[in-house]
Amino acid sequence: MRWNSKPSFRLPDGGALAARRMLRGRGGYPLVGTKVDKMLKLNDCGFNGMLLTWIKFEEEMQEFMTDIYPLLEQAGVR
Repeated sequence: MRWNSKPSFRLPDGGALAARRMLRGRGGYPLVGTKVDKMLKLNDCGFNGMLLTWIKFEEEMQEFMTDIYPLLEQAGVR
């Protein structure tokens, strides 16, 4: 994802809770629902990368590659 030094969207707590959770290894910011929209909002906040994990790896990785990644490319962040 590209770096955005002037975010147009901010998480309610400025991302502090997500950062604390990531540092503690307790998860981060869940991408439930419209995943692409949430990824784009994180990009707008200045996040330039993310680590994704899946419970059903093969199934969910396939969904990411066929449904989500192309939309990220269209949005210009990949």
